[in-house]
Amino acid sequence: MTQPKSGPREPVYVDEYVLIPVALLRAKKVSPNDLLIYATIRDLSGDDHSLTIPQRDIAARCDCCVTTVRSSINKLEKLGFIARKKKYPGDCNQTTLYVYDLKDVTLE
Repeated sequence: MTQPKSGPREPVYVDEYVLIPVALLRAKKVSPNDLLIYATIRDLSGDDHSLTIPQRDIAARCDCCVTTVRSSINKLEKLGFIARKKKYPGDCNQTTLYVYDLKDVTLE
């Protein structure tokens, strides 16, 4: 059995970031999971700040359960940081998807 070589790891360069509104950071009863899920949705969304993705995929990216994602999305929607509308796929057996629209965040 071969042992893995120990030594310096290759550096990881991060050249992207996600903007999170200060109001969300200051909001009461917002958990770290809520922030992570918001950041994940924002990261995956396009230039139009819109995203259609199953909640199980968000959960997989955040390493949490779908119930946590659902709870966080409900809270973020109630606070007004995201809006969602149902989008029914062509196949009735598929999971209902939501389109997530994020409030625009700009640097001043």
